[in-house]
Amino acid sequence: MPLEDLLTVAQVARKLGVSRPVVYALCFSGRLPHVRVLNSIRVEPGALVSFVEGSKAQQH
Repeated sequence: MPLEDLLTVAQVARKLGVSRPVVYALCFSGRLPHVRVLNSIRVEPGALVSFVEGSKAQQH
């Protein structure tokens, strides 16, 4: 996957409708898979989709 396809923390926060600190907390807790690029956190779009689908499944 090209690096430009990876989502930034700010992009993930906008897509989820949450703050950036919430995204960092999800990453650091292991609930949201991510990769580190130097000192930055990036999220694969597929990982975000899986996270959202998993969250929906837990609600039902």
